[in-house]
Amino acid sequence: MSMDSYLILIGYVTHLVMDELWINTIYRPFFGERSPLGGDLRANIMDRAIQFSLDRQKRIDRDLMAHVLDEVARSDLALEIDLIDAETLRRWKEVILDMVGRSPDWDRFGYIAGRHLREAGIESPEQFQEFVRSLPDLVDETLRYLTEKRLRDFMDRSVEQGLEAVREYLRCA
Repeated sequence: MSMDSYLILIGYVTHLVMDELWINTIYRPFFGERSPLGGDLRANIMDRAIQFSLDRQKRIDRDLMAHVLDEVARSDLALEIDLIDAETLRRWKEVILDMVGRSPDWDRFGYIAGRHLREAGIESPEQFQEFVRSLPDLVDETLRYLTEKRLRDFMDRSVEQGLEAVREYLRCA
């Protein structure tokens, strides 16, 4: 298998590990149906807002993002991976190049949380701009609810479990 194929699979595996960990240790206990917030619309918007905020903290580093953009743009899509067809991979590459190439400002949050915002009645540009102005306060409230320690623990465990999953995959490959 080519190095690009391994790298795509490793990225995919670590993404799945991080998603599973988020769902089980953050989303369900703090935002889900059985959480103190009861899984309501506001809970789901809080979940998306804190995820966007965490992503934004990394994506503000434009040098890092320029490097990521360059690497994704240079990647060879002739991969030896049966679970991803060439057209899906091509569309993924376009989406990543678009996302990474944009500034991680709060206006982009509408793209991430669009369905939840529409369900909350936030549809017009004016309503969205008013909502965007409230996001820093919502993120602060969410951070107080989750705690910085819990988020750091999540990030640390994501790295540990992601590395373990990659090691296991490479042992079996």
